[in-house]
Amino acid sequence: MLPNNCLSDDDHGKVYFVFSDEAGCYRKEKSSRFLTSHPYFIRVSLIMNYVDWMLLKDKYTQIRKSYNIPDDKEIKWSYVWSIRKNREKFFNDNNNVAFLNDFSENDLINYIENCLMLLDESSYCKLIYTVTINKSCPKIDCLEMYKMHLQDAMQRIEMDIQNNIFNLAILFLDSMSNNLNKALRDSYNKIYLSGDFISVYAHIKDSISFELSHHSFGIQLADYCVGVFNGALKKYPMSIEIFKNLLWKHVRKSIDGKYLGFGIIEVPKNPNTRDYLSKRIDSIVNTGV
Repeated sequence: MLPNNCLSDDDHGKVYFVFSDEAGCYRKEKSSRFLTSHPYFIRVSLIMNYVDWMLLKDKYTQIRKSYNIPDDKEIKWSYVWSIRKNREKFFNDNNNVAFLNDFSENDLINYIENCLMLLDESSYCKLIYTVTINKSCPKIDCLEMYKMHLQDAMQRIEMDIQNNIFNLAILFLDSMSNNLNKALRDSYNKIYLSGDFISVYAHIKDSISFELSHHSFGIQLADYCVGVFNGALKKYPMSIEIFKNLLWKHVRKSIDGKYLGFGIIEVPKNPNTRDYLSKRIDSIVNTGV
């Protein structure tokens, strides 16, 4: 028999890493030009068992080496569209992407797909998307909007891993401006300490961390997950195909398959927004358009 202060292997909880990144943009005041360029503001939270992270990180490194990507460089999802739109301008405007000179658009897509296929090798992988539709969104301060996205993600993460009292999630966000990083740290701490309809966040670490994307395998995967979803909502065929085939299976859902409110959450709450997302996503996953 084990001493009272010891735990059997079955009793030990699991540690999860949560990597979060954003796509699109949000502003309180939205011009018609802004709405055309940025119809959505989306954040993703990629939940991954830390053991999977350790194993897949090495495989990710192998993929990078097979494409001859330097250790201090990264390929962002936005590079695909920049090269498609104006390859010459993309390279002229960016001093740190010369390593991509010999890459075609298809090379970038194949690389990203190979990276996202790693998610299928995870023993546990969930995607949580929080979505703001800018056209129908009321005028909310930017910091408040970020806090709302963070809070909705925290709630779902807590609910997702609370099946064992010793489970723990550690959140990592892509580093932004110093002011925004500080504001999000403060907001996170306030939610964590004060609670909301979840009275105690017992399964989430008491602080968040910010990472430089080119140093973080997890943030780079989150960039692809959120970029693909943003493109799918915009009805880009390539994004729709990747989301449908590689990401949809990992979106957090209820036992009976519901995804709205579970893995895809409208921010702020709005029945018309939820209805739009329901129709749009059903079209993506059922008909591929």
